[in-house]
Amino acid sequence: MNRFLCLPAVFLVLLTTLLSCESMIRYIDIESDDRSPLLAVSATIDTDSGAFSICFTEARSMASYGNWRPDNETIIRRGSITLYEDDRLFFRKESEGNGFDMSLSNSRSGYAFATTQLPFQAGKSYRLELNIEGYPLAVAVATMPDAPVIESSELDLGQPVKRTRIRRVERFGNSETAYHSGLFYPLNVRLSDNAPERDYYLLRQRTHTQFDDNVYAFPLEVAIGNRAIIQDNPDLEEAYFLGDEEAEVYLFDCMLLSDMSFANTTGLIDLLVPFEVAGEQSSQSMCENPVHTVSYLLLSHLSQGTFAYYRSLVLQYNGIGFFTEPVSIASNIENGYGCFAALNTVRKDIADFYVCEGFWDGD
Repeated sequence: MNRFLCLPAVFLVLLTTLLSCESMIRYIDIESDDRSPLLAVSATIDTDSGAFSICFTEARSMASYGNWRPDNETIIRRGSITLYEDDRLFFRKESEGNGFDMSLSNSRSGYAFATTQLPFQAGKSYRLELNIEGYPLAVAVATMPDAPVIESSELDLGQPVKRTRIRRVERFGNSETAYHSGLFYPLNVRLSDNAPERDYYLLRQRTHTQFDDNVYAFPLEVAIGNRAIIQDNPDLEEAYFLGDEEAEVYLFDCMLLSDMSFANTTGLIDLLVPFEVAGEQSSQSMCENPVHTVSYLLLSHLSQGTFAYYRSLVLQYNGIGFFTEPVSIASNIENGYGCFAALNTVRKDIADFYVCEGFWDGD
């Protein structure tokens, strides 16, 4: 039989099935869940410089958009930001003037505040309270982790190594598809696992350069070629394509890693320092105006909850597939959304040298 003669019969069966299913459908009137708005909060305390930073705005339910409201409407509220250390008042900021400006726009994501020189301590419990008019009291608690233990760090300036397949991995899993080449110096950091549970770390690199009496900090990229060390890095997890050939080096602005590869022991974190960071060194006598430069690592120990929060943001940012479940954003904010993170950070100098004045300007 000609297969095309079967098509009308197939359509007839489908039509009969659909009509029979129609009688089985029930329409239920479900009232929309129009909840009162809560606060969306992102806050961090860090032992490095005793830094406390916070940003918050209004989080609305989906049903609240039934009555059209502009996203960039002005939202100004009075209230207070309070930090407690083991139930002792530690820091407090009251709103001034009309209140905290929580408005959203192209240039801002709500109210933001930062301060330094707060004496955070490992093992202490810190409670954040946001008492903002018109919203429930938002509360979050974070315990400051122990400081990461760096046993040693060795930068080999003897011979730079060339890598030809360098891939840059952006935050939230964005990645360049093109590769490039470059020179690096090997940097071996020995990090001891100081807790029985899984530990998570944030690795950054900075350069301090002194011009006259002023000191300027420049962010630098973190490079690594050993995928085993960053096997559970959320950014790499989302950026990595299975059909793509593995890169030799991955570049990060901020690199997350865990102790998965060196649990309960000392692990070798074999990093790579870009040639530009230490490759243009000069002696003081070679320059008319030598510029003192110090490159250093910032290694932060963070909680499992903080790692889970960022990983959920990465997964949500990159969307979900047809066969995947919706991503729930991890949160430790009671009566609100977001994350209150505690970071215990240590600095480790890796290079101390001079460059001739004008080098940083490209002269």
